[in-house]
Amino acid sequence: IYLNCPGGSLYSILAIYDCMSWITPKVGTVCFGVVASQAAIILAGGEKGMRYAMPNARVMIHQPQGGSEGNTEEVRRQVGETIYARDKVDKMFAAFTGQPIDIVQQWTERDRFMSSSEAMDFGLVDALLETGC
Repeated sequence: IYLNCPGGSLYSILAIYDCMSWITPKVGTVCFGVVASQAAIILAGGEKGMRYAMPNARVMIHQPQGGSEGNTEEVRRQVGETIYARDKVDKMFAAFTGQPIDIVQQWTERDRFMSSSEAMDFGLVDALLETGC
């Protein structure tokens, strides 16, 4: 999967990841441009050894975003769902990268932008693809 994506709905991203995991062929991922927010789940969720980034690519990870409105009970439920989502995403990134959960939580506390080589060092990708430039 060639990715250049600013992110999107966590639920949509998880549906894509579930498809990647379910199908028989192994799915490789390549980051072009920028892969940010929840789209980084798709990048890191590719088959280990088949996750790449271009040399000028950028990757950004952070905790899932949420918002709430409504009465007190609706807000409480929305906050609960956001907390569940953060826990889920942190566990996924820990599994994909091999990083301890506490490190993942630190790195996703705020927007964390990385170069392609930093993304490789963190474990989001396995290798950099070279260009002629």
